[in-house]
Amino acid sequence: MKSMLLTVGLAILVLVGFQLGKYLYLKPKNITGEKAIEITGQLPDGTPFHLSDLKGKYVLLDFWGSWCGPCRQSHPQLVSLYTDYKNQEFKDASGFEIVSIALERGAANWQKAIQADQLIWPYHLMAAESFDSPTAKAYGVKQIPTKFLINPDGIMMAVDPSFEQIAKLLSDRIKMAGRTFPVGGACGIDRLGVGGQKDQSGIILGPFQVGSKRDPAPLRYNLSSTIYFIRSIRGRGS
Repeated sequence: MKSMLLTVGLAILVLVGFQLGKYLYLKPKNITGEKAIEITGQLPDGTPFHLSDLKGKYVLLDFWGSWCGPCRQSHPQLVSLYTDYKNQEFKDASGFEIVSIALERGAANWQKAIQADQLIWPYHLMAAESFDSPTAKAYGVKQIPTKFLINPDGIMMAVDPSFEQIAKLLSDRIKMAGRTFPVGGACGIDRLGVGGQKDQSGIILGPFQVGSKRDPAPLRYNLSSTIYFIRSIRGRGS
């Protein structure tokens, strides 16, 4: 009996150690509070791009790929996030922008995916060497999607935050006068495992599928946002 318990205990320790090692390996190396590393490149229309040109705004770096199922399926939430916050007036920033960096081997599928998923912001870059690209290595990106939220001073605010965390960080910094409260949108996210299959177009669907039609999260967050709005109004009237 003792021998069996010892064997089970060792197996659990090995499994926990493996999972911890995998997490630490895949975790981006950048940490909150560090200065964001400069990114340069060309936008799809050939315009030169420098990340530092966006200083003074909140910037969300989004590493993705046209071949990545979880990335593609999260795009409706990303578009909602951009729509909700692009025209907001912030206390300490002149706006909010998304910079999408696609890890690709060729431009054709990248450009098709931008159009198909209606990624309407202007800042799109392609890292042609995929995970071996200088930009991916500089930010320690070993899996996608991976995101970084940068403050107006060019400092990392959050490393690989969820959509709900991004929305809260931005909402907390909106000016109160004339403030609008984004409802639903990017906050409504649940992840459902689907096991790593490919669909007919070759897009990898695993390990996570984001935003199932059966996902009740949008309704839940709509209710939370409404309650937050009512409480905020009461607070201003007291």
